Amino acid sequence: MPWPLSNDQERRRLERAFTNRNIPFDTPGFYDHPNFLTHEQKDPRFLELYARYIETRQYGDDYLANAAAKIDIAANALVSAVKADGRLGACVDASGMLGRMLDRLGIWNYVAKATLTITFPSGSGITDRYFWSFDEGSFAAPHAIVVAPPFGVVDVTVRHQIYEGSEGGQ
Repeated sequence: MPWPLSNDQERRRLERAFTNRNIPFDTPGFYDHPNFLTHEQKDPRFLELYARYIETRQYGDDYLANAAAKIDIAANALVSAVKADGRLGACVDASGMLGRMLDRLGIWNYVAKATLTITFPSGSGITDRYFWSFDEGSFAAPHAIVVAPPFGVVDVTVRHQIYEGSEGGQ
């Protein structure tokens, strides 16, 4: 199944934008290239172009199958580490680590700020929990995830979020 967000026209536009700024875009993690960093320092939203590029790329079936296997292994390793650590609310740290791991494995991905609603079974007696952002003052992520085709959301910490009534995040 093809990646549903692929968009050749937008991908070509982004590739022209990177080329015009002498930014190579042929490998995951190119946001670390000095020319990319120079432009990001001038415009913090420049990093969003990296995320948009990952969304618009086309991915072959072989790539997606290989990526799914690598993502599964890396995500499960982090889930185990987060559980062993016992710290609740580690989504930014864990998602950042997963993103870097996937970069090194050659898997296209980006880390995103996200909102989250946790809905519990009706018999649990626990009401919904919300992790929302408020657009006042500085913006802090209420939650962080990884987007890595073929997965629209990779979340290694949702089970370990802090909420009233949580018992060790379980």
